[in-house]
This record gives sequence, structure tokens and C-alpha cells, in this order.
Amino acid sequence: MTGSDSVFFDDGLLPGKTYTYTLASSKWNASAQATTMDTTSHNWTWEVDTLGIANSYLYDIAILNDTLAYAVGYIYLNDSTGKFDQQPYGVAVWNGARWQFKRVMAIGPTGAVSNLTPSGILAFSAADIWFANGGVFSWDGQSQNANPYWINAFQGNSSPILSEGQTAEKLFGSSDQSLYAVGLSGALAHYNGKSWQQIRTNLTTEIHDVWGGSNPAVGNNVVLSTMCNKYYYGDTRVLRLSSSGALDSIPWGMQFNPPYSVWFTSTSQVYVCGGGIFRFQNGAWISMVNGLPPIFANRVRGNGDNDLVVAGDFGVVAHFNGVSWQVYNQL
Repeated sequence: MTGSDSVFFDDGLLPGKTYTYTLASSKWNASAQATTMDTTSHNWTWEVDTLGIANSYLYDIAILNDTLAYAVGYIYLNDSTGKFDQQPYGVAVWNGARWQFKRVMAIGPTGAVSNLTPSGILAFSAADIWFANGGVFSWDGQSQNANPYWINAFQGNSSPILSEGQTAEKLFGSSDQSLYAVGLSGALAHYNGKSWQQIRTNLTTEIHDVWGGSNPAVGNNVVLSTMCNKYYYGDTRVLRLSSSGALDSIPWGMQFNPPYSVWFTSTSQVYVCGGGIFRFQNGAWISMVNGLPPIFANRVRGNGDNDLVVAGDFGVVAHFNGVSWQVYNQL
């Protein structure tokens, strides 16, 4: 040690093990213990529910607890006579025993009533639910109608927040007093509990995912979004929005590995997936794909560095326990 402060990096340690470190000189010595993070279990039991028939799609899900969850998308069913019902349900509600299907309507800026088929959802409570469906809508969980926030309205008397061609597709928020919406053509907007404000990105590519929180590795209080085109190589970025409102991006530099989804906590590293799976470590993106099939990963979520889930093309679902990946082939 030659200075007043030194950093040592100890690699290759075993999970869930306590190590003792001793610093000694000719006149004194001091010891400290550190316990490494343990792994989590890969041993999961799956129950698979089939929602809808024909061309049904689920785009997003919000889980409040074991007995209340919401899935959104296009859910087609047969009507009471057994014939195919061409009007889809947009919301499926899990009550702990079975799924219930709901149509939630919204009145547009021209007065027309539309059936919502959301691409994104946030749920803060059973009575405080938010949808992304081109615009943004709040729902009380019970009524047939949702309250619209026409942030992309270009008809009637509504003043649009987003630019023409932009739509809201995904949502993130810590509460209904601070929401973020992202979507087509570089759409990015913030809701402060009273009004929406556009955050101009000057981008034309779709923003696919958004996640926020405090993480010192990327600048503490930040909102991160992933931007790319999944089907051809072009502009690829991980956008970073600070609490001060400054917008920039974390250098990506991997044009052939587009970033599609992002997730982190205040104590975890930052994880991005898409054309690969990466973590942001010591200022660089490190690949984590060892043990995984070569698929495009559409979403990453987790509880911590030792408990990540990635879902990708061809129905691939994989869990990272801090050391290894497990692919659930039964799905």
C-alpha cells in the first residue's frame, strides 16, 4: 500500500462462504470478515395457464401479490354461443385461483369509445393501475372505463405531449406521482402527478424498455431505457435520464448486440439483454451468455445479482442464481 487509499479486487470466490482478510505490519495487524452472496435455487415448479384462443397475445404483466396479478394484451375467447368473439379482452386478472377477463374502455379525443388492448401495465394497488396503449390510461380496477391521458392525441381539442408518430408502449414508475412512458419513434415522457411533460430524445427508433432507481454505478438516481431495432443493425443505445432532467446515454459500442431490456436495483449491478445478456461492471459491459442458447432475449427482471430471470425468443426462460444459468426446457 503506497497511498492513503487502495482498492483490492478478489476474484474467483465461492458463494455463501465467509473469508477473513488480515492486514499486518511490523507493529500491528487488523482482520475483517466478509461473506459472499449465496446462490438461489434453480428448482422451480411450473404451472402453465393458457389464456385465450386463436391469435391471442400477452404483452406485459403486473404482480401485486400471490392472489392479484394483471396480464394485458389481446385475449380472444368464444362467445356464449361457442362462436369466435372478434372483440378481444384487453386485461386478464389473476385472483389466486383462476383468470378473469375484462374489457376496459376509454373515450378518445373525438368522443369515440375504444376497447383498450394495452402493451404495458403498472399496478401500484388494486385501485391504482396504469396502462400504456398508444396513450396512457389510469384505471381503478373495477369500472368498465379508464381515465385517458392523451399524451399522443392529434385530434379534437386535446394538446399532444408527444410528437407526431410517437406512442406510449411501456411504463415505469415509483408511484402514481412519478411515471415514465416510452415507446415508438424515441417517445419519452414523465408524469409528476399533475401533468405530463415530453422529454425530447431526437430519436426515431423505438424505446423498448424503461427502468429506474438509484444505482451508483450509473449515476445514482437515474432512469434507463433501451433503444434499438430488433430486426436490423442500426442506432443502439442505453439512454440515461438523471434526476436533474439531463439526458445522455451509457456508451454501448456493440452494434451487433442491440440492447432491448434493462433492470437493476440500488445494490445490484445493471443488467441489459437483447442480442446477448450483459452486466455493467467497472465501467464496461461484460457478457453473461455462457450456458445459454443463442437466442434474442426480450426481457430481464430480477430480485438481485443472484436471482435474475431472462425471457427470450422461442419460449426460452432462464434463471441466473449468481453463478450459473438454468434454462427451463419444459416451457
